[in-house]
Amino acid sequence: MRAWADKDEFPYIQYSTAGDANVRTSHAVLNHKIFNINDEDARKLYPPNGFGCRCEMIEYPYKPHESGVSKGSWGIGQLGHKFNKSQFAVNRADL
Repeated sequence: MRAWADKDEFPYIQYSTAGDANVRTSHAVLNHKIFNINDEDARKLYPPNGFGCRCEMIEYPYKPHESGVSKGSWGIGQLGHKFNKSQFAVNRADL
């Protein structure tokens, strides 16, 4: 994963949706949320997070205000369907 190789320069990742009317509600909740790349649960959020998912993770270069960093475990709760024995129950960040 390129983001992991660049983690010293870009220690955070930001979830980003396509931003249109076709974005799933569970994905829209994560839109623009920032996660620490060292958070193992956050790395599990790497898209695609379902069939036709057009979301992406963007490298984020600087530390936002502490309250601006979301926990990966919270994100997993938002995308619970991904982790229920589907073909998308794969951590793409670690592949």
